[in-house]
Amino acid sequence: MTTLPALARYAHAPDMVLQTPSLTTWHSIGQYRDEELLVRLSLDIPDTTRSLRSRTLGELWYEALKRASQNTDAKWYQHSHGVGLQLRGDIASLQKNLHDISMLLGTGMSESEFSAIKADLIRDWKAPPSYRFAFQALVDKLREVVLRSEDGVDEKVQTLQTQDLSAFDNLHRSSLQSLNATMYIYGATRAQAELLSRSFAIQHRTENATTVVDSPSLDQPEGPADTNDTLSLALGSDANALLHFQEAPNTLPEDDAKFRLLLPLIKRQYFSSLREDQKLAYGVTVVPVTLDSHKGLALIAQSSTSSPNELQHATRQFLRDFPQWLNTLPESRFEQLKISLADELLPQPLQGEALAEHYWSQIASKRSSGDWNTAVKNALSQIDREELSQYFDSVFGNASQRSLILQGWPAQDG
Repeated sequence: MTTLPALARYAHAPDMVLQTPSLTTWHSIGQYRDEELLVRLSLDIPDTTRSLRSRTLGELWYEALKRASQNTDAKWYQHSHGVGLQLRGDIASLQKNLHDISMLLGTGMSESEFSAIKADLIRDWKAPPSYRFAFQALVDKLREVVLRSEDGVDEKVQTLQTQDLSAFDNLHRSSLQSLNATMYIYGATRAQAELLSRSFAIQHRTENATTVVDSPSLDQPEGPADTNDTLSLALGSDANALLHFQEAPNTLPEDDAKFRLLLPLIKRQYFSSLREDQKLAYGVTVVPVTLDSHKGLALIAQSSTSSPNELQHATRQFLRDFPQWLNTLPESRFEQLKISLADELLPQPLQGEALAEHYWSQIASKRSSGDWNTAVKNALSQIDREELSQYFDSVFGNASQRSLILQGWPAQDG
């Protein structure tokens, strides 16, 4: 993939301007003269994701990078393969910032800097999380259970407490050797993009390099958990909550079309059943869930009067009744929903930062959303209620599909 499709007549498509073993650069010309340049930079650093030990030291490095660049315009973030950042400005300021960041990536830490950041991280990890809504604790627990690489707080604290500066230095050196960067520059000409690419050059550390083999015993076990689980936890509030997660793989456009069609129907009917008809909960919703390769949906309910067991029973009954309700759905409403969803997949006249983010998501995922959306749109037009009902049964009635139920009880009842 060296060129992405443009959004029809709305904007220039991104082109690849540089590809080396450690850096790939894309650019696209802005829509308007004198438009501010936007740079997105993703750093895949496999050595910081291999084990619990490397992930805790990777978080420490991420925190160090944020602190060292806090007086710049850089906005850092973490992703499953490393870290990334966003910059904006003119050519001169971006040249300086990219040069400074590349130098920063290659610079180690002093003993005092390492110790200070280590102590701050351990303190932050130990601090109890604060939630606006009770069910948010269940969402965090879902991440922890579904993503086996989502490390527990106690394990992270215990692991980082045993690490010293030499351990970080070894990880830092090996990470610089394996680092792979992807850059996208919105609003720049090809010549400007090439100039900015040359401003970003990682300086490898080679002094006193040693090879460190991570102990597999530090990691949580890999592989799928039990197909169906029910877990309970105490909430830091007086509310009850339930989260029913159901995995629903949609790697094919046809499955994605059925998933998109099912979601608003089940969301509206779940709300109607638990809140409007039975008045069991004041917070009721269904949301799509994507956790790395795990895709599905979560039925969520929160109540001050109904226990998690009552919410779970009502949810199970709702899922048993849903296929019958689907068969009574007026054909006109079903077809209108298909048309509305298809319209959402049409290319939109995005501008500025929204356009840049659209193209960056395609570059980062290495997939053209235009081609995918066309396939999903075509599949949508072919779905009838019987086919959607079969899809529902393949998701909720298939014992091989992952199902996880999380019950949240008031702390005093735990």
